[in-house]
Amino acid sequence: MFRTIFVYLSQKNGLKDYIKRIPFTRALVDRFIAGEDLVTALNVVKELNSQKFLCTMDKLGESVDKEEEVEKLWKSTRIF
Repeated sequence: MFRTIFVYLSQKNGLKDYIKRIPFTRALVDRFIAGEDLVTALNVVKELNSQKFLCTMDKLGESVDKEEEVEKLWKSTRIF
């Protein structure tokens, strides 16, 4: 049930942008999400590595429901 609600809310760009700007939720987003694109995420991970933190990265795609989107996500993760 919660998954459905969160996926629905994540697809609402206006709401998503608003939530990311609220100081309380911005802190949560920044703590757990290194970036919304690969370059940003890699830069955050490199900075954390320089501080002796070990990191893992996951590319999420919970709301992907079209075969073309799956193919695009799969191809973009193959660089690792």
